[in-house]
Amino acid sequence: MIRILAIAMASYLLLYNPAYASAAACSDLGSVRAMVWKSWFAGNTTALRALLSPNVIAIDAPGQWHTLNDVLSDAQAFSRHGRLLSLSFPLVKVQRYGDVAVMYSKYRVHSEYDGHSITESGSASEVFQFRNGCWINTGWHLDASER
Repeated sequence: MIRILAIAMASYLLLYNPAYASAAACSDLGSVRAMVWKSWFAGNTTALRALLSPNVIAIDAPGQWHTLNDVLSDAQAFSRHGRLLSLSFPLVKVQRYGDVAVMYSKYRVHSEYDGHSITESGSASEVFQFRNGCWINTGWHLDASER
């Protein structure tokens, strides 16, 4: 019975949730994390709503705290004038505690904003919860080491 419910939920997410390209992507922590970052830079609020917890707490590199509405608004604002050129995570460590995973990473982002090239690197701590067969990002803290 649980397997049938999991398959039904995965099917629902695939049909009605454009954030997930496949059930494998939804259940692969690294894929979900990459989708969150890429969706933010693209201003894809539909995908972000699917990938983020409604009560997400995000702390950015300058130390400002954000709710889901803030994250969505910031993503849209960036995408109007900017675009992602490259994204990498050269070092990743994951600690898993049942249905919760904490992902510690070094990140490097190269983007363009109003025609200006921007490179940022730093550390990220991201928290995910496995809900209904998919990883959901419940919060993060970014610490930029260079801009």
